[in-house]
Amino acid sequence: MGRRNRGGRGRHRSGQRDDQGNRRQKGEGRERSSHEGGRQNYNRHHDQNPPRARNLPSMMRRMFLGATADITVVIRTDNGDAWLEELLASLRNQDVTSEVETIAVDAGSTDRTPLILRARGIRTLHARPGTDYLQQVLDVAEGDVIVFLSQDTLPLKQEWLKNLAVPLLDDKRMGLAYGRVIADASVPPYPRGLISARSYVSGKETLGYTRGDAPGANYFPSTNVAGRKKALMQLGSFTAASQSLQRLYANDWSKFYLPHAVAVIKGETTSSALFEALSVKREGEPGAMGRMVADEFHGMLHDLFELSNHGDLPNGQRGEAYLSAMALHSDRALRLVKERYPILKKLSRK
Repeated sequence: MGRRNRGGRGRHRSGQRDDQGNRRQKGEGRERSSHEGGRQNYNRHHDQNPPRARNLPSMMRRMFLGATADITVVIRTDNGDAWLEELLASLRNQDVTSEVETIAVDAGSTDRTPLILRARGIRTLHARPGTDYLQQVLDVAEGDVIVFLSQDTLPLKQEWLKNLAVPLLDDKRMGLAYGRVIADASVPPYPRGLISARSYVSGKETLGYTRGDAPGANYFPSTNVAGRKKALMQLGSFTAASQSLQRLYANDWSKFYLPHAVAVIKGETTSSALFEALSVKREGEPGAMGRMVADEFHGMLHDLFELSNHGDLPNGQRGEAYLSAMALHSDRALRLVKERYPILKKLSRK
């Protein structure tokens, strides 16, 4: 037989043998050396920058890593797909070393909100609009600190979560903390004006509260707020915020305002979410209906004054804010009267 063609399939391959006698392909030594060097570089990078398990869903984190979260972020959703994906992306990019889990509390969304949450492996609880969902959250939350956000509240920087939640992990006296809220131009003038007018919301003061007699001491924000789990258990409810905060102070917890934890509120859904928290409520003694109605109109005058002097609204939007304040406070006063005197409900239908 003649010599085999060097270009054919049957040609003998050149190369040296390794220590076990196996033939090593040409150039294999360089590849292996490069691979080993790459593995060393990867290990060094991996040690310096350990993977963040917080990007995994809670169930997977518990099953495969045996980890529990230090911080639980709770997002209140109700047809919120306009900003939900941007919010979730911002949470994933937060610069924090603590373990973080995310839970959603949905009010029956009919848009893409459930699909977005399910696609990202986020556990979803369900609560009807206006109902108190605090106990549901406390039953399942892993974190020692629980952060509450509405679907239209977007953290301004990557340090937002660290600025808001980590102080509660470090300071055992702190039971509740809330950050600065900035209203986007898409927010209606009335709540936007109130946000900028309240010094304990807009960032004009840094305050700590241990009693309920200071301006803002009874302010309980509906978003951008964090609480220690033990303190929230004593709080008991979201529905009676001022009484709950008094109970918190009586148990030697403190509430702190952390203006460097900044979040931006967007959209018209903010109006109903923030009105109860931002409006002045000076309820009288139980049963003192005349006092409660009078206080409601006093709150309307107070809002009009602040919108005029500290609201920072353009002239063209002040009139709209005034009308909204008068309509909302008047409607609430009328609702109080109708609850006390049911006969008025029948008369109002005619």
